[in-house]
Amino acid sequence: MRRAPLLLAIATLALGLLAWPRHLVSHVAVNPDFVHFESSHVHPAAMTPDGTRLLVVNTPDARLSVFDVTGVSPVRIAEIPVGLEPVSVAARTNGEAWVVNNLSDDVSIVDLTTLHTRATLRVGDEPSDVVFAGTANKAYVSVSQEDAVKVYDPANLAAAPVVIPIAGRMPRALTRNLDGSEVIVDVFDSSAQSTTLSAAEAGDSLPPPNPPLAPGLPPSPKTGLMLKKNNQHWTDSAGHLWDSKIPYQVPLNEVVYLNATTNTLKATRSDIASIMMGAATNPVSGALAVTGTYAELEIRLEPNVRGHMTEQRLAVIPAFNQARTLIGLDPQVNYAVSPGPQSEADSALGMPTGVCWSADGQRVFVTSLATNKLGVVNPAGAGTIVWSPIRRGRGSTWWAGSTTSSRPSRPRAWPASPSPRSASIPRPMPSSTAGSSSTAASPRATASRRAPRAICSATSTTSSGNWATRRAPWPRPRPGCSIPTSAASIP
Repeated sequence: MRRAPLLLAIATLALGLLAWPRHLVSHVAVNPDFVHFESSHVHPAAMTPDGTRLLVVNTPDARLSVFDVTGVSPVRIAEIPVGLEPVSVAARTNGEAWVVNNLSDDVSIVDLTTLHTRATLRVGDEPSDVVFAGTANKAYVSVSQEDAVKVYDPANLAAAPVVIPIAGRMPRALTRNLDGSEVIVDVFDSSAQSTTLSAAEAGDSLPPPNPPLAPGLPPSPKTGLMLKKNNQHWTDSAGHLWDSKIPYQVPLNEVVYLNATTNTLKATRSDIASIMMGAATNPVSGALAVTGTYAELEIRLEPNVRGHMTEQRLAVIPAFNQARTLIGLDPQVNYAVSPGPQSEADSALGMPTGVCWSADGQRVFVTSLATNKLGVVNPAGAGTIVWSPIRRGRGSTWWAGSTTSSRPSRPRAWPASPSPRSASIPRPMPSSTAGSSSTAASPRATASRRAPRAICSATSTTSSGNWATRRAPWPRPRPGCSIPTSAASIP
């Protein structure tokens, strides 16, 4: 009787083994249920102060890639685990880097000597960037969903941060002036000082259709209305006043200057773009370069926006109290001609996410996420050269440039790419890309590559005539694009 439970257990096990499938096969789903969209890069690449190491965030794999760039080509020496969805990195010293993790709401503090993360700092909802400024070299972190910049003491991470409210939606890229006395913030979602009225609020006072309706068509439907503030008045595209319908103010703050001594607001700038993206400081003059897109928000009706929905812009601001120079990044586009030639689309820059100065402060490099191109701009006004050196990565998002180069006419500069499998690291520009250095492969790379980007493609919104908003796949560089091979070919 004592053996009965044992015999029963053995019999049950035997029946289970007989029912077990002889071959266990793992099948890959034909249509995987996971589609991956990564957080947007802000400052995904940086150099250490001595110029010997290049730091690049590996966003899908939650790592920091470290490259030795003392030789002809960069050599990857480490992959360091950090937080989720890293979007920015900044080197505080040659031995320490701060990595901003947008999804896990923290900053990873990385020891570049031991090549590991030594501390994690919780900073708030969706941080975007970090920069070091002030006499004590404090860390300034933009926290996008809290509309604030938080100031931390690297020597005392346990201390509560100083919180500086930003009067703008989603503070994004950060930079500082040359002596570190100012921190400059660009506001990603500036208001463009525009607002909307509902169909009920607009009532029967909509501007007449322009161009006029064709004969025989029924009356236009009642719709909402976009308004923009002009000369202190809310107006529509026909110039009608709507002040009585807008009992509120919409701040227009696109670039915010902070005093790094008092941690207070110093000045604001506007009239640059609707969406602010990149920011960088000229290493010689201290001038600020910011990039963004400007939307023709107040213009009504499809015939009037065909071929001219957005503009890609670069602004150069010598100082907070000096006039800015506004540069269109697609001067080749003739918006008066629609549809335009294919050559306009082939050379277009779109979604200028990143900006970097050359070591001598004479050129500005702009990355185009939408078209996988790079623009080389002469702020003095001699023109823009567009080229496509990235063969492996798709959609360049930022340049990391070495200001310690002994050859300022040919600075060492590398674009970072959000490609889930690699970060494209070309050789010192302006030579063509002879190769790239790969970051560690992401386990989610396949799903990521299949995921389309819900964007306005630059070839759709910048080139005259091709204006439709598209769900564009990761763009490929077009064959036959001219790449400058010498410094003399850059204006």
